Amino acid sequence: MKRLAKILMLSSLAVVTFTACSKDNKKEDPAQNGQMTLNLKQEGDFVITDGAATGNAPMTKAAADLSKFYVEVESTDGTWYKKWDSYTSMPEIVTLPADEYVITAANGTLQKAQWEAPYYLGERSFSVDIQELASVALTARLANVKVTISFSDEFLSLLEDVKAIVSNGVDGVLEFSSTETRAGYFAVPDDKTITVTVTAKRKGTGETVQETLRLTQVESRQWHKISVGVATSGSASFNLTIDDTMIEKEQDIVVPDSDDIIDNNGDNGNWDDDDDSTGDEGSGDDNNDPQDTPAPVLAGASLNGSPFDLSKPVVLTQAEANNCVLDVSITAAGNGVTIQNLFVKINAPTIPDVMLEELGLLAEFDMANLDPNSVTYTTLTNEPICLVDPASPIKGKTAHTFSVGKFMTMLAGLGTGTNSFSIRVVDSAAKSSQATLTVTITE
Repeated sequence: MKRLAKILMLSSLAVVTFTACSKDNKKEDPAQNGQMTLNLKQEGDFVITDGAATGNAPMTKAAADLSKFYVEVESTDGTWYKKWDSYTSMPEIVTLPADEYVITAANGTLQKAQWEAPYYLGERSFSVDIQELASVALTARLANVKVTISFSDEFLSLLEDVKAIVSNGVDGVLEFSSTETRAGYFAVPDDKTITVTVTAKRKGTGETVQETLRLTQVESRQWHKISVGVATSGSASFNLTIDDTMIEKEQDIVVPDSDDIIDNNGDNGNWDDDDDSTGDEGSGDDNNDPQDTPAPVLAGASLNGSPFDLSKPVVLTQAEANNCVLDVSITAAGNGVTIQNLFVKINAPTIPDVMLEELGLLAEFDMANLDPNSVTYTTLTNEPICLVDPASPIKGKTAHTFSVGKFMTMLAGLGTGTNSFSIRVVDSAAKSSQATLTVTITE
């Protein structure tokens, strides 16, 4: 299959002249060279389907321009390096010594805080064999956090000099005015915490009010949509929605008609100087808060009928791997919490990239939110894999079994080697867990 892929690639790609930045590379021996071709794409364009959080009508933000992405390739031992300032200036086929490499692509440099500056980054390892063409598919994904803030008309009718200062604690600070419509993008800090400080003055009295919301467990690809409004009773509402490319987190900051100007019952937040409980009086049961539940649990459920340690490699001969049962159980914490995302990334050196790409399994995919029109959906819902049942969606379940054994027959037939399945689950309380199942196939 590699030879067939090589013939198809060489017949369809033309070699073009290029200029690139390079270090003093080791002397190349044409007889020891191979070739690589790159297919770069980006994920994470934003589609706003609910205008309530921003006060605007639904709209679509254009995807990143791939011509703005730089690409660099470096051997793992540092002896060979090239960089192209633009993906579009990179040749369709690159000749380079047979070796192990790391390829990186990004649209500029990650900023600590910047308006309208989504940062996409992609990186992966690949190898080039002598006289072989390596087809490398690279996906650049969002690597920073998006924050938008809106203020209700009622809020603005009661207060003036309104502003919200958002900080990631590492010199990344943006100030949102009451009329700011741009999105702020922040680098993820080491402590995974972003603070939002809202200040305003009461109209008529000039009294200054201030409160700080702490967003914890912040990760890249999250979009925190914060709404500031007023309410005469009750507490703020929280909704979590997840799409194919981002985790969208809507948070309401409400202003009761009292001296406590700002209150919150949002997700992953706490008020530093608020000792009073929120919610209905007399409930007295914090255990009903999904935010208090633990993260989902991933476990080795069955290796041919017996539980196994997910943290340790599974070693199978080719004969044992063929048609074996290898199941990973995924369980939400309960208390109404359900599975929202099930991200899987396959790293299988024995499977050619071109094959994984044809199956739609090369990049990370979300089994709980598949596009019915995608190749990945077709692969996972049909024989011989059948990992997804359209009649029983994964999203919304409290438990699911990921049958990795569905891949074992294919892996066993392609030879020996070590393969891994990176599994990451996100639940409806925005809690996440991840594990890597390693499978080594021997003769």
